Amino acid sequence: KLKALFDEVLAVLPFEPTVMAGLGGPPTSYVGHPAVAKLPFRSRAVETGPLLLLPGSRTGELRRTLPMMAGVARRLAGDPKITAFVLPTPSSQRAYVEAEVGSWGLPVTIVSTEAEKAAAFSQALGAVAVAGTVTLELALAGVPMIATYIGDSGQAKRFQKYGVKFVALPNIVLGRAVVPEALFTVPDPERLAEMVRALVDDPETRRLQVAEFQEMRQLMEKGAPEAPLVDPAERVLAHLKPA
Repeated sequence: KLKALFDEVLAVLPFEPTVMAGLGGPPTSYVGHPAVAKLPFRSRAVETGPLLLLPGSRTGELRRTLPMMAGVARRLAGDPKITAFVLPTPSSQRAYVEAEVGSWGLPVTIVSTEAEKAAAFSQALGAVAVAGTVTLELALAGVPMIATYIGDSGQAKRFQKYGVKFVALPNIVLGRAVVPEALFTVPDPERLAEMVRALVDDPETRRLQVAEFQEMRQLMEKGAPEAPLVDPAERVLAHLKPA
C-alpha cells in the first residue's frame, strides 16, 4: 500500500530500510533520529542517584501505569542507592500527574521542561519506563532501565499471534534483549520492583547495559552498513523535478 503512495520513505530508525525492502515497500533511506542530536551520552557511571519514573505521556497510559509506579516507588523507597524519585511528564499532563502523585505519600519531583528532563537523565541512577520513544531516549543518553507496559487481553493475543519479540525500542534496534521487559495484563508492582531493584543494586548489570547502549548510539549515528545515514534534504532534492 505504501509503495503506491510514496516515492521514498525517510526513516528515523536504522532497521527500517531493510524491513521495508523485505516487505516490498517503497525505497527507504535512514535519515537519523532527532533524539541523537538532542541527548548527549553520559560520560560517567552513576553509582547513586534518582530513579526516573516514566509512566507514559497519554492519559490512558497514565491511568493504567501510575498506580503501578506508586507501588514500585513505595517498595524501593528505602534502597540506599536511590536518592530520590523523579517523574518527567509533558506539561499538558502535569496537573493530572501532580494530583495522582500527591496521594502516594512519597516525595516525588515532577519535571516537565526539556532542560529539566535532560538534567534528570544526566543524574539518574536508572529508570523504569513505559515502552515507547522514551526508552530510545534513555538508551541514547546511557541511562540503565527496565521497560514495562500494561496491555489488555486483545493486545496480549496479538502479541502472541504475530510472534512479537520485543516492545522496548533499544531491544528492537539491536535485535536482542538488552533492556529487561516487564509486560502485564494485570499490573504487578511487586514483580516490577524486584526487577528494578536487581538493576539499581548491581553495578555490573548497569555497566553491561550501558555498553550495549553505546553500541546502539553508534548505530543510530551512522546507520546500518546496508543503509548508512543520509542527509534528508538531499533525498528530498533528489525527487524535485526541474521546472
